[in-house]
Amino acid sequence: MEPDFSDAKALLSRAKRHYNDFNQAVHGKGLSTLWKHSESFDPRSFEWYYSLTIDRQRLIEAKPTLADAANNVVSALDHVISAVAKPLNAKRDGLYFPRPSPLYFQKDLKGISKRIGIKFANVIDIVHRTRYERAHVQAAREIANSGKHWELPLANGSLVAVALHLPTGQRIISLPEHAFRDQTSHEYYRDRIRLPNVARSIVIGQRVEGLSKDLPASPDSIFPCAFRYVEAIIDAMERAAFGGIIIKHGGKAVDI
Repeated sequence: MEPDFSDAKALLSRAKRHYNDFNQAVHGKGLSTLWKHSESFDPRSFEWYYSLTIDRQRLIEAKPTLADAANNVVSALDHVISAVAKPLNAKRDGLYFPRPSPLYFQKDLKGISKRIGIKFANVIDIVHRTRYERAHVQAAREIANSGKHWELPLANGSLVAVALHLPTGQRIISLPEHAFRDQTSHEYYRDRIRLPNVARSIVIGQRVEGLSKDLPASPDSIFPCAFRYVEAIIDAMERAAFGGIIIKHGGKAVDI
């Protein structure tokens, strides 16, 4: 019986679909619809003022989708382990992909190495060491665990700047950090001089609340990087199962 990685691949594909659904729920199609822009005139001070309002309800409604994407990342890695363990008739209890945190990875890997075979344990070890996305996978794992056991994490929208596209070039109006942390609307410009009626774009950053401080917090960083890590693990394990591979590690070619 040969290892079958089709379940792991299917779960990774599902994770990508959930992530795309999250982006659609938050941003809609084309330009972002998460933000509402308004222009007003104050007759008392004769000033024009401009505000942006965040639709925080859209973020709340997208929370389960974000957690589902993270959960499928974790499940895809677990199914990589089960794919190589099944042909060895290994017991399923406690058979999970090692936690990517440096505090637990080697200990977890050692605990399953005999049940999945030393060859596959070495592949996981080498690939893990050579990937820079380890922290992103750990962040996805925290999102998944929070969504299942405690609370669904919220990806808060954080506006970085507003760009006015003038004929002579862009004018950038920066916003203070955490402008929308405790409020849904922020006035970013007030003056007696009215802003030109030109196209505007907004620069948005999003952060997942509640993650460990040393982990990346942007969904746009966490998920694409975690996907690449899972793809690298699946590819290496699949090639190791069907003919052997050579992985460069520490400047040396390691034949698995």
